[in-house]
Amino acid sequence: MKKKQFWIFLMLFCLVFLMGCSGKTDLNINPVTLTVRTSFGEGDGHYDTYQNLIRSFEENHNVLVADISEISSEEWKGTVLSLFNSQEEPDVLFFFTGQDAKSLVDDHHVVDLDTIRTVYPSYGNNINTSVLNTMKADDGKNYALPVSGYWEGLFINQDLFTQYNIPVPEDWDSFLDTITAFEQNGIVTIAVSLGKVHHYWFEFLIYNHSGP
Repeated sequence: MKKKQFWIFLMLFCLVFLMGCSGKTDLNINPVTLTVRTSFGEGDGHYDTYQNLIRSFEENHNVLVADISEISSEEWKGTVLSLFNSQEEPDVLFFFTGQDAKSLVDDHHVVDLDTIRTVYPSYGNNINTSVLNTMKADDGKNYALPVSGYWEGLFINQDLFTQYNIPVPEDWDSFLDTITAFEQNGIVTIAVSLGKVHHYWFEFLIYNHSGP
């Protein structure tokens, strides 16, 4: 099977693919089928919205979507990467960037943003440049566009801070002081998940110091 040009992020790249197929072909006779893999599987918070978008997309463009989506896990990531190694990659993939996508970039399975813009100059122009700069691969190119934003916060137990008369940290140095102060009082400062989906704390504090 020929390697297909594939776009990491789902809905935006679907549109590009279909714009390239928007000739006079009678899709009623020979409809296009897109194989799609995402992490918006059943149980994900975006599952219902995603399914509605698929149905709407099929109706508006007379395209069949063969959706194989599962909630993200390390096993799911491995399955996706193995599909590319066996030349069974999906037409459209919603996936991670960075280290997770390194093999896809290195093996030339993906198309960079500048190449796409030679055909569709305005593609991705609604994404802030500062955001794109945080998503660049090792070669300095963008191979993905974001489809949604999110934020995270660190929750604290205010009662413990009051009980041990420890000030709430406001920067990294005071955060380290807080950890030391709680440890001296026998308090476990940070708990991490070692289950199916590792918490970012584990990734940042352990994985980043252990090599690939």
